[in-house]
Amino acid sequence: MKFHTLLLAILAAAVPFPTAAQQAPDAGRGLDLARRWCAACHVVERGGAGADGTVGFPAVADDRSTTRERIATFLAAPHGGMADPGLSRRDAADIAEHILRLR
Repeated sequence: MKFHTLLLAILAAAVPFPTAAQQAPDAGRGLDLARRWCAACHVVERGGAGADGTVGFPAVADDRSTTRERIATFLAAPHGGMADPGLSRRDAADIAEHILRLR
C-alpha cells in the first residue's frame, strides 16, 4: 500500500501544471487586447472602423489558409511600419483566437 502511495506522489510531482502559455486561447481576452493595441489602425471586429490601407482582422479570418499558428507567428515578429507592442505568446494566441472566431 505504501508503494502505491509513493508511486502516486512521484507521478503527481512529475505532471507539470499548465502555464499561461499552455492555457487554451481566449478569444474574449484577444478581443480586449485587439481593441487596446490594434484598433487604432486595424478593423478588429466585423463592422468596425480602422485606418485605410491596413488589413482588417475580418479579412484575415476570411482567408481560409489562415491558421492560429500563422497568426500567432506573424504577431510575434515585427511587421510593416507597426511598432512592436511586445506581445507575449499568450497575447498572440489570444488575438489569433479572436481573429479565427470572426469566421
